[in-house]
Amino acid sequence: MLKNKKILLTAGPTWVSVDDVRVITNVFGGTTGYRIAVLAAELGAQVTLLLGPYTIKETSIMVDESFGDVLSKMKSIFLSKTKMFVSGGKLEIVSYQYFDELMSLMEKNISSTEFDAVIHSAAVADYAPLKTDGKIGSGSDKLEIKTVQTPKIISHIKNWDPEIFLVQFKLEVGLTEKELLDKAFAGLVKNNSDLVVANNKFGTSETTAAAYFVDAEKNVTVVSKREEMYRRLLFEISRKI
Repeated sequence: MLKNKKILLTAGPTWVSVDDVRVITNVFGGTTGYRIAVLAAELGAQVTLLLGPYTIKETSIMVDESFGDVLSKMKSIFLSKTKMFVSGGKLEIVSYQYFDELMSLMEKNISSTEFDAVIHSAAVADYAPLKTDGKIGSGSDKLEIKTVQTPKIISHIKNWDPEIFLVQFKLEVGLTEKELLDKAFAGLVKNNSDLVVANNKFGTSETTAAAYFVDAEKNVTVVSKREEMYRRLLFEISRKI
């Protein structure tokens, strides 16, 4: 359903520097974006994944793991590669670490107008410290770090390519279902997105779903399980591009 479609995906955290040896980051490891990228390539898409500093257990093999776990991961990777070969899909992973790297990579790729869709699932830093050259000393009892707001990458995407199909991820904490959906739709309108994938970390009892899809017509699709979300998202994209 996605054969020969070109998809740009972002995943993982984005670092911002405090000094030459320290960074501020977040807790997300890039697994969701990685799994979507692999599945899209298995379905025949030509996928470029911009992947930040990640902790993806499916691909990381440690020497202290059991032999069975190592074999299981190798088998999973082999099966994915086989599906990509059969479908004609391809996955290219481009690594980044810092916010400026991600923004530059996105502008370069999206401005090429070669992509049919962009799935922006990376956990982008909202603030960056006023960086100190060298290393801040460790002898102080208290350290205050001044920050400035980073540019909103999501708001530039449709300027770089007005025709690209834009999927925006929206994570909130502790909202009701209505609050979450209202924020998702407001973000869609503000950034001229085509679809928002919203979820609620530590949500109320109303928001137990894995994700909510919200489109420009305010249609809402509730996805109960995370594994279902990857395939359903790609199905929705395939209907639009």
